[in-house]
Amino acid sequence: MAELAPGCFVLGLGSSTEVVVQQWFDVPFSRPLPRTREAALAVRALLSGQRVRAMKLRRAPRARLPIYIAALGPKMLRLAGEVGDGVVFFLCGPRIIPELLAEVGSDVDSVALVVLPGLSAEVRLAARRIIATYALVPFYARSLARQGFEDEVAAVGAACIQAIAKRRLDRSRTRWWPSWC
Repeated sequence: MAELAPGCFVLGLGSSTEVVVQQWFDVPFSRPLPRTREAALAVRALLSGQRVRAMKLRRAPRARLPIYIAALGPKMLRLAGEVGDGVVFFLCGPRIIPELLAEVGSDVDSVALVVLPGLSAEVRLAARRIIATYALVPFYARSLARQGFEDEVAAVGAACIQAIAKRRLDRSRTRWWPSWC
């Protein structure tokens, strides 16, 4: 991809969160900081033509590819400054990005992930669903609250609790009725 769009490709790496990795995808989640460091250094070595364990690329990219580290917390932000060429922010707005960049500890590029293919009602609904889903993840909820969205995060949490309670109530009602009802 980098050769198809010279100078436009950036490789992003990140650990995500325990809730997303372990609870949503049922993949063990441990040691996010050292694993992200190891992955970034291994990928950097592979991309430069080196062998990493039993793996070596048949052909390394012609140009050096920038590696951006996804980060929100202070330790991962510092790691982005140590091993990355940039940092990727998710669900971060202009109020918090300068503060986060200051925590990186070095001068790096940054990217805030916001991709909306238009502003139609369908696109806005999809965006609301994504934001609401991540607002239920404690790590992202804290980040959103830190940006001034405490009330919105609380409202999403309350709506989720109501929806779960309603679903349980609906299931309990139907369980006792004959199948022809």
